[in-house]
This record gives sequence, structure tokens and C-alpha cells, in this order.
Amino acid sequence: MSDASASPSPSVEPSPEFTLRDYVVHQRVLQQLLRSQPVWLLDDVLSLRYRARLRLCLSPRPQLHFTEDAEDDPHSFETDRPSSKHHDAAEHGDSDSQASAMDDGYPVVPLTPACSIEPAAESGEACGGGLRLRIAPGAACGAAASADSLSFLIIPASTAAGLTSASAWVTVLRRLCRLSSAPPRVSGVVDAANRLKGGWGTLSAPCHADPVSADQNGAVTPSAINEGDEGMLPIATPPPSSCSGYASSPAPVEAPPVSSPAHLMAGAILDRDVEEDRRQLERLTEALRARTREAAELKAQLRQVTTTTPSLASARLDPTLSTRSAVVDSTAAATPAAVAAGEEVERPPTMAHVGSGLVPALQGFPPHLAEISNASSAAFVLSEDSARPQAPRSGHVCNLGSLGPTCGDEDALRIYNEIHGAVARVVHETAARLPHLTGRQQGALLAVALGTGYTLLRQRLVPKWIMQKWFLLSSTALIIPSSALVYLIDPLRYLGVPRRCVQSICVFIFGCVFKAVWWVNPQIRMHVQFDANEHGKPGCWDDIARTGTAFTLNHTSFWDAFVMVGITPMLHLIQMRTLMKSSLRKIPIFGGVFDRVGHFPVHFKSGEDGNFHVDKEKQAIVSQHMRWHLRLGGSVAFFPEGAVNKTPETLQPFRYGTFATVIEHRLRVYYVVSVGSEKTWPPRMACGGLPADVHIRIGAYPIDFDRDSSRNVAVGLQVRMQQVRDEIAAEVAAAEERRRRRRNGPVSEAKGAKTLDIAPPHTAREAHPTRATA
Repeated sequence: MSDASASPSPSVEPSPEFTLRDYVVHQRVLQQLLRSQPVWLLDDVLSLRYRARLRLCLSPRPQLHFTEDAEDDPHSFETDRPSSKHHDAAEHGDSDSQASAMDDGYPVVPLTPACSIEPAAESGEACGGGLRLRIAPGAACGAAASADSLSFLIIPASTAAGLTSASAWVTVLRRLCRLSSAPPRVSGVVDAANRLKGGWGTLSAPCHADPVSADQNGAVTPSAINEGDEGMLPIATPPPSSCSGYASSPAPVEAPPVSSPAHLMAGAILDRDVEEDRRQLERLTEALRARTREAAELKAQLRQVTTTTPSLASARLDPTLSTRSAVVDSTAAATPAAVAAGEEVERPPTMAHVGSGLVPALQGFPPHLAEISNASSAAFVLSEDSARPQAPRSGHVCNLGSLGPTCGDEDALRIYNEIHGAVARVVHETAARLPHLTGRQQGALLAVALGTGYTLLRQRLVPKWIMQKWFLLSSTALIIPSSALVYLIDPLRYLGVPRRCVQSICVFIFGCVFKAVWWVNPQIRMHVQFDANEHGKPGCWDDIARTGTAFTLNHTSFWDAFVMVGITPMLHLIQMRTLMKSSLRKIPIFGGVFDRVGHFPVHFKSGEDGNFHVDKEKQAIVSQHMRWHLRLGGSVAFFPEGAVNKTPETLQPFRYGTFATVIEHRLRVYYVVSVGSEKTWPPRMACGGLPADVHIRIGAYPIDFDRDSSRNVAVGLQVRMQQVRDEIAAEVAAAEERRRRRRNGPVSEAKGAKTLDIAPPHTAREAHPTRATA
């Protein structure tokens, strides 16, 4: 920039466009200048650097005051403790502060169009840049007053100012040089725009003001442009008859100095927000007071009604008392009745609890309850033995759940619709946004949905039909692909792979699948307990041999297969085969898997229930394969009842045939008794998945292979398993009774209810229970 004595150019250049980021930076610089700002002054002749403080004063005109930095501590050079005091004095035109600066002899530089402000970068300074201020001869006051032109090289010394570019300082100071007087406060953005326009008319389109002019020669060029204009145009005086805010043909003219820059609009906007908050607080306070008054009136009316109830009963004994009460009531209700004749007291609908259930609320609450009637002219009356209101005979009672004592039918329906509407909106919005999400976002959304669903299933907070659908979906999604994989692995036996190895691979695959079905259905909980003998075994699965073992299970549900596979370790499963009805192999897809995993079929002559006669010729071949499996160290699991028991409380008679094989190969026998499988998958239901707790007991059954026959073993094992089943049922019933007592104990005691403790039968047992968690 040239010296301040240079004359301004007669042409008016358009002001540059600034962004909102520039506005924030300019506001920060203005706030820094209004505070006492530490700076460095560099002398070009002596090459010395001086520490000082710089402060901007806007009243009575923009001036830069240089004062002594009296702090000795270098860290205190960054603080601005005295700045607020000087800033307040400058805002209110404190003459004492100016006089103090003048008396000290420090320079005071008025910011006028004659000042020249240019950015200057000093490579040797840590700050990285500053600005050069040149003033005309005699323009400065104090010690800086001179007959020659003065030049100040100013470098900001504070950390906050150092982070701001020097060009922002230059832009703000240049703009302040064009203000003839201190800018007053404005009331808002509209007033500031009107002040920028002056008396030149009203723009038809919304406009904004450029806070800083870019004229380098001292010309004042404020800009107020329409939002629709492409560039920045100077303000021109339109003809008086024009209704538009656009200048058509007049040449650009120099605008008069503006009295209020747009960077002061922030204070006005803040004041407006504070005023709006204050008015809103007043409205809320008034509404709260109105509600409080209304509640007090309702309370008084209810108290008046309830106090008249005992008087009705006593009026039968003393007729004069009823006459006096009627006179008092008519006198007391004269004034409210006149008010109620014009309008009805508003009252939110409520739902009252009485002895007969929930009663509907009244939409209006006039003073005389005896005159209130519903749409069917059923009077709202008071009972003689209770002060609580009773429901009209034709009133409609709607119970939508525990929505609180202040929610009536209409409010309950509204809340219900709002909740379901919100859920529907969320579902629709999520479905609409799915195609626009990235793969990672879709994966995260799917993981969140599955995690939420798993938690709800584990807590059993979803409807039962959803649990069943999820069980069907998850089991189908897991079993069908694994079945296809087993079909692909089975031909390996024709390529030289041993058949037993292929079967072990297939057992491993389906063992993992069945365990996964149980894991993804946490609403089905299985609790395992081992019955240890006097030697403490079995206490866990490690105490049970992997080979040469027979497991007997009670059969109450289709879930029993999942129970055995789910609780058995994989090392035991690989060596285990089972006996099953041959007709199960006819099930599509899933039936062929039984042969590929090595299970042994049982060929009955008839498919009727209760007919256990087998085809001896076909079964002889199966027996040979089973003997071969047992000689190789395998194990076997079977249901001695032969079919699903429709009465799970009592075990059906055991079949003797398999126990002959057990005695022949001297297999160790372990019983697996379960209670609760019939609840999660009832025998007459096509699909399971219902929430249930399945309790399982595992224990050893000793056999004397030299003395016991297959019949004796079958009968003795049935008695033992029935005993264990009864004990489990008694323990479960006792636990449920204890939970019910804890939940409803105070209510039961208040009503005098008597509960019966269910204790397990006291029978001699050789086993002691050892608990384990599955």
C-alpha cells in the first residue's frame, strides 16, 4: 500500500466476497484487538525489538493505544487480565483511560483513511508474520507525534493471536480506518442492513452486507447485494419510482460512510435469542401456574364431593341434618355453578381403580357430579359405602396395560398408537436407507440387529410365535446346508477313504450344527447335573469313558436329540451312534443324513403306536453292524421306551432287546434323564422353540453282568430313571414355589393364603448330586 498522503482513487472497486469462515476469523481478530494484546514493535533503523501492549478503542473514534507491558514473567505476557477493564472503559467512552495513556506519553494512533496498513512477514521471527502501520505526519498523539511519516512494524506476541493470519488483522484494521465514528449497537440483522442502505430505499430481495471493504486507496465501498446477484455490485441510488432493489443504469457512486459494520450483528442476534428465551420461559411459567390452579380447583371439588358421602348415610338417622347440609351445599355451589354454566372446567382424562376393575374417566368435570351423565343417560352416582366413584352401567372400559393412574382410554390409545407409529417409522426409514449404505455399514447394522434380537430372546422378551419362527428359520438355515455338505462328503468312501472315517466327519459336522441350533435359541436353557456315586464319579464328562459306553434317555420330545448332542462333548459324539426308527429315514433331505452319520435303524413290522414287533431278518443285519461298531470301541445311545412318551410324568415300559447287546459287550450304562423338553417342543407340535428350562441328570447304573439278565436290567433301570425324574420334578416345583413366594409373598400373607411346600421324596440313594453348567 502507498503512503497515507496518496489521494484515493476516484473509481470504486467491487468488494471481495467473504465466506462464513472469514467472518469467524474477523470476529476473533476484533475480540483480540478490543482486549489488551501483547505485541512486538520492531524498529527498522535501530534493528531493536520492543515489548508493548496494543489495545483497540472504538469510542469516540477507532484508535490504537500502545501501553507498557509491565509483566516481568514471560508466561504472563500471554495473559489478558487487565483487558476487560480497559475494554469496558473504552466501550463507555471513559476519558480517564485515554488521559492516562496520553499522560504516559505512549503513542495513540487514530485509525483514519489516511493510515496505510500492509502485511509484512519477518523471516527471522518465530511468529512468522506481522503488519506494518504507516500514519501521516502529525496524525499520531503522544510520544509518537512527529512531523514526519511514522511506521510501526507490529508482530503479535500472544499464542491466540499468533494462530491468526496477519491478513485477517490487516483486513479488520483497514475496515476500521474507514469508520468516521464509533459504531453503535444495532437491534438485529434487519436494522444493520437498513443502516447499511441508509435512506436509499428498500431492497425487494434479501441482502447481506460485506463487513470489510477491499479498497486499498481509502474509498469507502460498503456492499449490500441481493442474494440472486452473481457478483458484488456497488450500492447505487435507485429512482424513487422503482420498486426493485436492483440498480439498472445509474453509474456507481461513492457511498457515504457506514455507521455500523456487520461484524457487530452477533451481539444483536445474541440479545434477540436471550429475549426469545425469556418470553418462552414466561409462557411456560404462566402455563404451569394455570395447571396448578386447575389442579387445586379439582382437588377442592373432589374433597367437597367425598365429604358429602358420609352425610348421605347420616341423613337417614337425622333428617334435619340433611336439610342443613342441602342448604349449605346449595349456598357453597352457587358461585361455581354460575361459572360452570358458561364453560366446563377442562380436565385430562383419567382412569380410576376401583374394586370392580378399571373405570373410564370423565372428559369434563363440572362442579355438580350428581348431574353428570353419559351418552346413554346413565347417571354417575356415588355408592353409600365407598367414597370412590363407580363406573356408569353403560360406560366403556378399556384396559391397555399399566399406563399409570393418570392415563385414560383416549390417552392410552394415543400412547399406544404413538409407540407403534414410531416403531413403524423407524422400520420404514431403516429399510429406505439400506440401499444407500456401504457394505461395512450394512454389516454393522446387521450385527447390531442380531445382537439386539439375541438379547431379547435370552431374556424371553419376545412373543412365543416369534420364538417359534426364529427356531424354524435358524434350524432350517443351519441344517439344510450341512445336509448338502454331508451328501458331498459321503462319496469319499468310494475313493478309498474308510467308511468309519467318513462317518466321523459327518458326525462332527452335524454335532456342530445341532450345538449351533441350541446356541442361537437362548430362550431354551439346559441345566446339567451329574449324580456322583460314593467314589465321586461321574462328576463331569471326563469321568465317563469315550468308548464302550451305553447311554439311555427318556423320550418325551423331538428336542431330546438336540439335548443329547448339545450337552455331549465332541470327542464323545464322534464315537457315539444311536438306534432310531427306520421310518425316520423317509424324511426328505434330513432322513438320508441318518445313514451317512452311521446311526442304526430299527425295523418295526408296523408303524402303529405301541406296536414294537420288529422284523427279525432285517434287524439281524443291523445287529451285526452294531456289534462291529462296539468291537471297534464305539458307544451307543438309545431310547429304551421305543417311542415318544405322550405322558412324560410316567416312563413307559422299557424294551429288552438292546439290553441283551449291552450285557453281551459288557457296556457301562449311564442314564440321561431330562425334564422340560416337552415344554419347548411338545410332541403334538410340528415346530418347537418355545421358552423352557430343561433340567438334565446324568448318572451311572451299576450292572452285574454275571447275574443280571436283560429283563432285570431293563426293569431296574426304568425304576431308577423314574425315581430321578420324580426328584427333578419335585426340585423344579419347589424352586418355582420359592420364586412365587418371593414375588407375591406380602400379598399372600395379607390374604392369609397358605402354601404347601413340595419336598422331594426321601428315598435311599447311593448317588450325591454334583452340579455342572451347560
